[in-house]
Amino acid sequence: MTDNIKYELSAPVTGKCIPVSQADNSELRNKTIGDGVAIYPNSGAIHAPCDGRVLDISPANNIITLSSEDGLDLVLQLGIATEELGGQGYRILVQKGHRVRRGQKIATMNIDMLESEGFDITVALLISSMQKINTVKAIRGDVNGSNDIVLKYSKA
Repeated sequence: MTDNIKYELSAPVTGKCIPVSQADNSELRNKTIGDGVAIYPNSGAIHAPCDGRVLDISPANNIITLSSEDGLDLVLQLGIATEELGGQGYRILVQKGHRVRRGQKIATMNIDMLESEGFDITVALLISSMQKINTVKAIRGDVNGSNDIVLKYSKA
């Protein structure tokens, strides 16, 4: 199975990484948006997981959608159910249409403020175009944002 895995995505944030199937949040656990990893961050610096382009940024600044150079649609979810904050606690450093490079800092989230307000600060990296994927392997454990590989996959 691992012989055909040819592509990799880097950690968007430093912290503790688990497969989304083990996340506390049921939407993540059920892979409603896609398969990937959930990272409980110990830093608020958010990095691009791959070379690609910014497709969209949610009005609440808590979701960044990317297109990878190999044609996948990726969702970076910065915290869980933080829409009601209207973008407070987030600083987005890119705009829709911008090209990004793997490891480039693309946003920051104020994890102390979000936690003090009672929000789940989990960062999810999800492959939303799963119809293009054959195999996904999530890496678990402590990861360094922008440096460590957290997802390996093969395309269909």
